[in-house]
Amino acid sequence: MSEASTTPEPRNQEPRSPEPRSPEPRSPEPRSPEPRSPEQRNASASFPVAKVFAVVFVAALIGAYGGVTLGGITATGNVLGNAQVGNNQPGTLPPSAPPAAPPSAAATTKISTLLDDDPVIGSPDAPVTIVEFTDYQCPFCARHFTNTYGLLKSAYIDTGKVRYVVRDFPLSFHPEAQKGSEATECAREQGKFEEMHDRIFQNQGSMNVAQYKLWAGEFGLNQPQFDTCLDSGKFAQEVADDVNDGAAVGVGGTPSFVIGKSGGDGQLVVGAQPFAVFEGAIEAALAA
Repeated sequence: MSEASTTPEPRNQEPRSPEPRSPEPRSPEPRSPEPRSPEQRNASASFPVAKVFAVVFVAALIGAYGGVTLGGITATGNVLGNAQVGNNQPGTLPPSAPPAAPPSAAATTKISTLLDDDPVIGSPDAPVTIVEFTDYQCPFCARHFTNTYGLLKSAYIDTGKVRYVVRDFPLSFHPEAQKGSEATECAREQGKFEEMHDRIFQNQGSMNVAQYKLWAGEFGLNQPQFDTCLDSGKFAQEVADDVNDGAAVGVGGTPSFVIGKSGGDGQLVVGAQPFAVFEGAIEAALAA
C-alpha cells in the first residue's frame, strides 16, 4: 500500500480542500496535492480570524449594558451563568441563557437594615429609598453615573420622591477604589460629599490620593484636615462595614441597588441598568 494511504492526516490543521472525497478505494498511486492559488490560501487563513472576530463582537455586545459582579445574583436583568448583565466581572456564559425571572420574595431585603450613617442625597423623608453600593473605579458605576443618575436626580431625587443613599463596595481588583471611597467620606465630613462623588466619576481615569487632595482644595475644604483624614485611613472601617452589609444582603458586585418603599422591603437590582428599569421599580414602590 502507498504512503498516501497509510499516513493519517494531521488533526490540528484546517481541511486542505473542501471537496468531498469519494468513498471509492483510493488509487494505489501516490497523489500530489494540487497547488492552491494565493486566493485559496488567504481564504483558508482568514477563516479562524473571522471566528475570533465574531466571538469578540458578541462579547462586546454583552458588555454594552455591563457592570462588575463577583457571582450570580438573582435580580433584575438577564443572568448569564455567573455573569449578570450590568456587572463587568467575567462569568461563565451558557450557550443560550433564558431571560431572568422577575425578582422573587427571596431577592428582597428590609430597607431599614441598609441604613447606616452613610451619605443621603435628597430628602430624608422621601417615600422611596434607593441604596447604591458603588465602586468609584468601576467603569459600569461610572456608566450609571453618566447615563442614569442625572435622570434619577432630576425626576425623583430633587422632587422629594426618592432619597438616594450611597454606600461603598470597593472591589479588590480596583487598586484606587478603596481610597476613592475614603476620599468621599473625608469630603462628607466637611459637607462636600456630592462634590467629591461627582468629581471622581467625572474623572475616573485620574484617580489617586494626590488628585483627591487637589480636588479637596478646589472645593474649599480645610486642606490639613482632609489630608490627615485620608492619609490616616480614618474611614477605612466605615468602608469595610459597607462592604460587609452589602454582602450580607446578597450584593456581589457593582453597581448594585436596593430599591423600595422607605421603611419597607426593597428589591435588589444589579448593574448599570437603563433609566426605565429604575423608573419601573420606583413607580411600583410609590404605588404600593
